[in-house]
Amino acid sequence: WLVLPIPQVLGASVAIYTRLVPPLRALLKREGGDLTRFYAGAKELAELPKAERTARLGELQAGGS
Repeated sequence: WLVLPIPQVLGASVAIYTRLVPPLRALLKREGGDLTRFYAGAKELAELPKAERTARLGELQAGGS
């Protein structure tokens, strides 16, 4: 039932994770380390359409808000 062999699935997961860590760290920093505000910001990002979410993550990574 898996389309990709397990090593490719794991590789894809790691690639996604490593791509998202820097902007999410930036979000946490922007929120002053406050996890409640961080989770609210992450939830807000998750609810955006994919293109807008990707753009916002890019802005966070670049140092924007």
